Amino acid sequence: MYIITCSPINKGPVREGLSYFSKDRIPEGSLVKVPLRGKNISAIVLEVKTLEEEKYALKGASFSLKKINSKSAFFFYFTEIIATAKETANFFYTGIGAVLSNYTPEFVSQNGHGIKIMNRPVNKIGKTNHELLAFQATEEERLLEYKGLIREYFAKGQSVLICFPTVEDLERFRVELTRGIEKYSFVFKGIKTKKELSLVWTSAIKEKHSVLLLGTPQILTIPRKDIGLIIVEKELSRFYKTLKRPFTDARFFAENLAKNYKIPCILSDTSLRIETTFRIEAGEINRISASKMRVTSTAVSSLIDMKKISTNKTSKESGAFEIISKELKQIIEKSQINNERVFLFAIRRGLSPITLCNDCKTIVKCDICESPVILHESKIEPYFLCHHCGKKRPAKETCSSCGSWDLRAFGIGVERIVENLEYNFPNIPRTLISKDTFSTSKAITLGVEKFMKNGGILIGTEVVLPYLHKKIEHSAIISLDSLFALPDFKIHERIFSIIQYIRERSKLTFTLQTRQNDSLVLQSAIRGDYNNFYRYELQNRKDYKLPPFETLIKFSVEGKKEEVIKNVDSVIKNPIINDLEVFPVFAPAKNGKVILTAILRRPKDKNREKELFSYIQTLPPFIKIEVSPESTI
Repeated sequence: MYIITCSPINKGPVREGLSYFSKDRIPEGSLVKVPLRGKNISAIVLEVKTLEEEKYALKGASFSLKKINSKSAFFFYFTEIIATAKETANFFYTGIGAVLSNYTPEFVSQNGHGIKIMNRPVNKIGKTNHELLAFQATEEERLLEYKGLIREYFAKGQSVLICFPTVEDLERFRVELTRGIEKYSFVFKGIKTKKELSLVWTSAIKEKHSVLLLGTPQILTIPRKDIGLIIVEKELSRFYKTLKRPFTDARFFAENLAKNYKIPCILSDTSLRIETTFRIEAGEINRISASKMRVTSTAVSSLIDMKKISTNKTSKESGAFEIISKELKQIIEKSQINNERVFLFAIRRGLSPITLCNDCKTIVKCDICESPVILHESKIEPYFLCHHCGKKRPAKETCSSCGSWDLRAFGIGVERIVENLEYNFPNIPRTLISKDTFSTSKAITLGVEKFMKNGGILIGTEVVLPYLHKKIEHSAIISLDSLFALPDFKIHERIFSIIQYIRERSKLTFTLQTRQNDSLVLQSAIRGDYNNFYRYELQNRKDYKLPPFETLIKFSVEGKKEEVIKNVDSVIKNPIINDLEVFPVFAPAKNGKVILTAILRRPKDKNREKELFSYIQTLPPFIKIEVSPESTI
């Protein structure tokens, strides 16, 4: 008789160390069905002991053990994967099974009996120990480097795993990386059914030759012992962090998995995270020799100060301002003559992100959640749309505070740009891509393909960026100044990254319009000077005790305002987190609810951290806890 300790593979509250008994020995790392609250759920076997070893502990137990049917068990997770899951769970204050639920396809964890694990010997020729590397270069340079590495590791008889944050990011690399080795390439994207995914997954495991594995973070637990290299592509992307419980980071998991496999891991992007570069300087990470501190581009880059753009008398009296500079208009005119394409980017959807009363200066807000509403255009009449809760209403209204009809729209949205282009360039075809106009990935792909084929002007928000696989002759950022107003410690990094992404995809010209031309972030970005930006940003973070100098833990409570205040008060009273910093502003949420956020800096004392972990496990599920959050808002 054996006592089996398991961890449920689910995304719910942490339930570690569930004990059952079995007449047969079940190997550690096996997936098994266990009874819990009237249901049979999937769990991973963490520990196996004989009844003799546990008999004294069981004598004093106030509960009886339930039986596991050993026929439901099948071996899946290597010891290296379990060790990585434990490290990830400890860092992010969650459970081992919860971590694995993020990085294991559902069809495997729920019913993977048809999967046969090939525990093949690893070719030791040229085998290296674990090394953490960083590679900062353009997308084209990274692609060339990856091709060389794949050939090198295939020659050693080892497989290569490349992890991408999103399917769209994967698609940009897929064709070039798999060319010539299609037979040994397994791409986990665009798979519609569990049966099809099971076939690809099983084929990737059974293939005796070295393979190339491309996919999003769920491929990290694929059981192949011959993986010799893990690459984390676009390591700056915030999409490596899970958006729902359990809140973990695939970059952390990948890095520690490589350490446990004793193989190299490469963190790669056009612009690396501030935290990654800091670790390079500390000697924790080594640079690949081809890395660069300056992001290059074939395009001529220009920074346009929109504060100096003169407006006519009528515009000044009405409070209007120029949307497209004279320099950019000239580029668009020449592009029409030369049959060249133009991409115009803005950070905001709609016509204008802010509408306020010109008399009392009251901002027009949502009736439900009190967020500032966005002015949109339609064929019938303009309307206000709340981008937080989705509430829509006609824009023909008076000020809620003073009753004035004099409501003014401020800021630049993509619809405002289209409106301007219709007036200035009526004969040039226009394509607008935002969440309001294209709701699916397939639709955006088709929209971009049509633009690339037919030319004209593409106007888009961030949603279109991952779909720009090829260079565009002329690109311009019409407006992203509003991002500087967000109280988020990573906002400068996001701004710099957006600029580099668009600049890298510009072939002839890149134009950045701004009313903050004296910003060091923008000045560094227009030159591709990552080093200058890094020094500036690192000093800011040091001054305010932010990552990489401190690890942040974010607590979030959502609900009605009165309930939120009550719940936060009950949490703050505990002396374990007496230095919790509560943001004094309620963020709007859906259905009239609000979100209150608080930040705690992770204790550096090990004993205090254990106390904190124990306390966090007692908190109710309506309190969200995120370690190393991508945003503090």
